[in-house]
Amino acid sequence: MISIGITGNIGSGKSTVCQIFYHAFGIPIYNADSKAKWLMQNDNETRDVIHKIFGNQAFVNNQLNKPYIAQIIFNNLSLKTQWEQFIHHKVIRDYQDWRSKLESPYHLHESAIIFEAHLEHLFEYTILVTAPEELRIGRLLKRGMQPYDIQKRMQHQIPDNTKVSLANFLIHNDEQQSLLKQILNIHKQIIGKT
Repeated sequence: MISIGITGNIGSGKSTVCQIFYHAFGIPIYNADSKAKWLMQNDNETRDVIHKIFGNQAFVNNQLNKPYIAQIIFNNLSLKTQWEQFIHHKVIRDYQDWRSKLESPYHLHESAIIFEAHLEHLFEYTILVTAPEELRIGRLLKRGMQPYDIQKRMQHQIPDNTKVSLANFLIHNDEQQSLLKQILNIHKQIIGKT
């Protein structure tokens, strides 16, 4: 089975692209960001590490204090690195377990930070979803994100023009080109490699 990483900067629409792969072709999707959030709320080992790294304010009424943690992560490089090393390792172990149970010609591992976290070695191929920055910002504002938070997150991601040279396949989610045609073309190429 071929392992494919799919990534894109915030607001690029990688989750939309993944849903098309799933609904059109039945391709299994592992969402690393969703799994990390689930582990943070539900896994005892992960919760213990969060308490150790971020302190007692990390949880309020037994719920993850996301704004508090986000503020620390984006302002304290040392704690950010410590946290990322733990959670990336935890999610990778979970992903490998998930992957071992699949019966499919290929699957997608969706993560915003494949290149930032140097995880590309986990995959035979990578797909990059791109979109113009103004379009991405517009999508994020519609989701209710604040402009300051959007800029902070964008600053922590490698720019698209650098990622393009790192990816094997590109999908332009610019609302001009057909997503389905681009996805179908990539699907055919990948199936041809199985």
